[in-house]
Amino acid sequence: MAKYVDLSNDTYLLNKRLAARLGHFPGFKDKVRRKLQVHSLAEAEVEAARRVADIEHLQQICLRDSKGLTNSIKDMSKAAQTWLWWHDHDLEEVKAAEGRHTEEAQASLEANAFLIGEVTEFFGERRYDHEGGEVHRLSEFGDYLFGLLKHGSQRTMFSDALTPYLERTNRSHLSENHPSVRNVARSINAFVSLIGDKPLEHLSRRDVDKYIAKRINEVKTASISRELTSLRAAWDKAAKAADIRLQNPFSDPVIKGLGTDSVPRETPPLEAVVDLLKKLEADQSKASYVVPVIAVTALTGLRLGETAGLMVSDYDKEKQILFIRPNGRRGRLKTSNSTRPFPVLPELEVWLDRLFLAKPAGSSNAASATGLKKLKKLGFDYMLHGLRHSFKQRLVETNANAILINELLGWSIQGMAANYGYNSVTAMKIDAVKNVYSTLMPKDDAGNVYQFKATTS
Repeated sequence: MAKYVDLSNDTYLLNKRLAARLGHFPGFKDKVRRKLQVHSLAEAEVEAARRVADIEHLQQICLRDSKGLTNSIKDMSKAAQTWLWWHDHDLEEVKAAEGRHTEEAQASLEANAFLIGEVTEFFGERRYDHEGGEVHRLSEFGDYLFGLLKHGSQRTMFSDALTPYLERTNRSHLSENHPSVRNVARSINAFVSLIGDKPLEHLSRRDVDKYIAKRINEVKTASISRELTSLRAAWDKAAKAADIRLQNPFSDPVIKGLGTDSVPRETPPLEAVVDLLKKLEADQSKASYVVPVIAVTALTGLRLGETAGLMVSDYDKEKQILFIRPNGRRGRLKTSNSTRPFPVLPELEVWLDRLFLAKPAGSSNAASATGLKKLKKLGFDYMLHGLRHSFKQRLVETNANAILINELLGWSIQGMAANYGYNSVTAMKIDAVKNVYSTLMPKDDAGNVYQFKATTS
């Protein structure tokens, strides 16, 4: 990389010789010599390498364009940004100069007009129609550059909508694995993969309808509705950032049969869960997280994301309390009531030890897919989330009161929650969990509750 950097009078310069045969463009020079806005040689090397890659990409796009080959809009957008940088041309300054008569404004407008002439001449082709009239046509990339210079703004591709969305919703500080970022990014990627990448202003209701028609064969209508909510927000924030004043194409979508294809989640009966726990105890896949994740979910009623996101620091082994709370792995929980303690009895302790020895799941989605596959293999014909409802049903059957159930499962509290110690593990909670375990665990001949063997060694 250092071969592209020269030091001149304490100024770092980009230095690279270009080859016209690789594709040249208006303003092409056989050698680049440009100042780099950096403060150290290390920064200069990184910036120079990036600029060299951008220039080579621009040359490639121009070479393809000269041969009549099609370039994607995203590639042309990136190449156009490089070409504008090459000419030190700021489209925002051109836009701001319109209608003004200052010397700076006139200079900016004249520079823009000059570049329009350059593009027209370089990418233009003059032909004569059958009546002898002259017809001037531009190549595809030439037309793209011409449009940018005429309208004075750069096009924002929908695939790039995530960045302005995060900035305008004050989420840019969040990691890419945070649900607020991951869910919107996943929706944008799904849309682009099915419809293709387009500038924001080119997306239409027809594109959205086409997306719905394709997506409806893959997921439930409720999932499509959630995705469109994310896409609508992403388009809106990106359009505002780009000063695009058009109707949001994702507004008021029509999803035929919305909600009618949902399937009620069945609660696994007691016998099915008892059989499942026996099979999990016999499973020797100690290196995998999936077995202990299923077992812990069955013995606590935690949401799958809560179980898969547990960390060793959430478990107070001395006090035998498991804390369900935001942490470095899972981020925030579903609701404010989701933060809660859970009593750890010996039956659960064995599985927690095993869970923390295994390599954790990459995400809740990965845990869900792997867990469902494992359940089917074990002959358990229910969803993972059904284990949460099963635990709730066992609490009801053992006469736990409604407020206690809400506290243990992290649901919104009705009434006098403080009387039952929502933020602490009480004797009532321990007894409630013991009662559930007495129904889930087979008993030995002496009448004692069977405890799973420790398999963590």
